[in-house]
Amino acid sequence: MNNENNNDAERFLSALETRVQELLELSKKPKEQASSLGFDDYKLFRKKSDECVSFLVIIESKIQELEEDRKALLSEQLEKLDAATWSVVLNGSYSFLTVLSERDRLPIGTKYLFEAELASLIEAENIMEAKENKQFLSDSMTELRANTKKLLGEMIERAPDFMEFDAVQAEAIDSEEGISEPQTEEFKEEEKMIESDLAK
Repeated sequence: MNNENNNDAERFLSALETRVQELLELSKKPKEQASSLGFDDYKLFRKKSDECVSFLVIIESKIQELEEDRKALLSEQLEKLDAATWSVVLNGSYSFLTVLSERDRLPIGTKYLFEAELASLIEAENIMEAKENKQFLSDSMTELRANTKKLLGEMIERAPDFMEFDAVQAEAIDSEEGISEPQTEEFKEEEKMIESDLAK
């Protein structure tokens, strides 16, 4: 059983390293393709980020099942990978948000994504402080976290939510002059697309 647990933990660590490399490649898009960067690129980055963070939780639970000597060795590897993962997540998020914040308008319904990212970041801070992860709590990472949280707060203030979308739609439907039937259908299609994204 211990050998099986060892293999599981090592396999998950290896898989996480691969995913962090994939995340690193995605994080380069804001600098390399700023002019063509779309919100779908940000959502893809967020999805991969969440996947990496989930792997961290799974790996930690696997390591806790090991014998002490093996647990100590793999815990050390996990701590380094933990900090590396969050470094890529934070640097990537800040790069994406910096580019997106320069856009005149943000897509309807995006506020929930920024709120979710801010909540995840705050949760990560609490966890890493409890673990006393020195790399995560370094001065450079602390400054990056502060800048990312500040930018997220600004984006949350700017981003329209679904209530605003409903208000705009209701006003358009009630108005006899404001909107034609084809435009109303366009609103309905956009609403369906947003609901579809949320369901994924």
